[in-house]
Amino acid sequence: MKIQPINAIEGALLQTRFVEMPLDGLADVVSAALRKCHIMGVADVLSRSHHVTIFRSHGYYISITQKNLPLARAGFGGCLPQPITKIMMPDAEQRVDAHTAHVFVSITRSPSVASLDLDEEGYSFGDFRKSDDAHRAMTLGYWVLNGLHLYNPATAVHWLPSDHLVSTLHFEAAAKEPTLTRFFIRPYLYSSAGSIAAGNPIGLVANGSQYLMEKPVIFDQASVDYRWLIERSDLFIDEVLAKAKATH
Repeated sequence: MKIQPINAIEGALLQTRFVEMPLDGLADVVSAALRKCHIMGVADVLSRSHHVTIFRSHGYYISITQKNLPLARAGFGGCLPQPITKIMMPDAEQRVDAHTAHVFVSITRSPSVASLDLDEEGYSFGDFRKSDDAHRAMTLGYWVLNGLHLYNPATAVHWLPSDHLVSTLHFEAAAKEPTLTRFFIRPYLYSSAGSIAAGNPIGLVANGSQYLMEKPVIFDQASVDYRWLIERSDLFIDEVLAKAKATH
C-alpha cells in the first residue's frame, strides 16, 4: 500500500539528567529492537562521533544522538497547543521547559538524508513509500527509544512523524497494546463549538496516518466522547493495516 513519502522516522526522549549509554549498550539496544521487528542479524557500526552513533542493518540506518542539552522549545510549537496534548499531559509545557538533556533517534534509508538525490516528483529515492516498510521502521524506532528510555528514563517523548508529544506513561503503555498505533498517531481533535467538551460535536484527524495508509483518516464531527472517537480511529487504522498485510 502506497503512502505519503517520508524520508525519516524520528523520535526524541526528553530527560532531566544526562547519562550517556556506551557503545556496547547502544549495540544491544539496536539488536534487541531489530529482533522485535523480526529482523535477524547484527547491526554494524557505520560511524561514531562524540554525540552521534550510526548503525546499519538490512538497509536501515539507525542514528542515535545523545546530548547534554535541551531541545529548542520552538520544535514543540506544533504539539504543545494541541487539545490532545493538554488533555493527556496537562503539565506538558513544564516538562518541555524542565528537560536538560535528550536522546534523538532517526531511522532512514541513507546515512545522510540531505545528500539523497531526488526523483522526478521531487521525492528522495530513500523515502519510505510503502505502508509495511514505514510501519516496520516506526516499530524499530519505538523499540530503540524504549531501550534508551529504560537506561535513562525520559519525562516525555516526542514522536516526529505525527508531531505527538506524550508522557512516558503513555509511551510505555503502548507496548502493552496489540499494536503501537496509539503512540504512532496523534489525534487532532476539533469542534465547531470551540472546545473539546461533553455534548459538543467533535471531529478528528489522525495525524500520522498518512504515513501508514494511502489516505489520512478523518472523522467528521459528531456528538460523541473524544475517547471513543480516538479508539475508533485506532481500530480502523489497525484493521486496514491488518488487511493490507494479509493480502500482501
